[in-house]
Amino acid sequence: MERLGPQEKLAGVGNTALAAHREGRFEAADAAWKALLASYPDDPVATTFLARIAAFRSRGFPAEWDGIATLDEK
Repeated sequence: MERLGPQEKLAGVGNTALAAHREGRFEAADAAWKALLASYPDDPVATTFLARIAAFRSRGFPAEWDGIATLDEK
């Protein structure tokens, strides 16, 4: 049985979180990004996606989600 190293584990959890986000399963994505941050607290990708989910919570989740986020600022 092959053991996964830290980079493979990071990629696996990140892929799971990103897939949930793209599918509009924001609660699952939120949980997966938070799990990733528990092991990798400085991960900028997880932090970015958690901020996007928090913004959706405050403004409302998109009615029709195509997996593409429109950025309002640089």
